[in-house]
Amino acid sequence: MGMLYAMFVMNKNDLISSIDELYSCFGGL
Repeated sequence: MGMLYAMFVMNKNDLISSIDELYSCFGGL
């Protein structure tokens, strides 16, 4: 259970950083 949660959190962070990179590409639209 703990590992599953950790994986979810890591994926969530990955998603957030990906969105952050997209924001940077578009100049923070």
